Amino acid sequence: MRVKQQIKHLVFRPVTEDDLTKIEDQRHTIGRGIRLTHCTDIETLIIKVPTPEPEAATRIFTHELMFRVRQIGLTHQDFVDFSATKSRGTPTYKEPGSCFKPGTLHPNRLDWPTLVSEIGLSESLRQLRNDTK
Repeated sequence: MRVKQQIKHLVFRPVTEDDLTKIEDQRHTIGRGIRLTHCTDIETLIIKVPTPEPEAATRIFTHELMFRVRQIGLTHQDFVDFSATKSRGTPTYKEPGSCFKPGTLHPNRLDWPTLVSEIGLSESLRQLRNDTK
């Protein structure tokens, strides 16, 4: 029996910030389950196509974390799950597996998250640490 290998990452170069804006405007046609990382300094776009195992692990982690948050008395307004909302850094922006922030202290959608989870079942610890940077 032959097993097909799943594509996990697609890399495109050069992709300028203007190109990225056009891509994001058409994102609904690309697919909602993908994660984008754009490196502005080297004009590179990395599209990560999540596989079921890391997605399931991310959801399990998120549900467990939110259950614990509720146990200590915090509400949905105190600790908000922003899922895979993008965060802009210098010179990169990335969409994590999930991210969280206090809604009362950071009401703007683009505020930096306080907690980010990046689940990589097939990645090495070194790769996961690099993702966090």
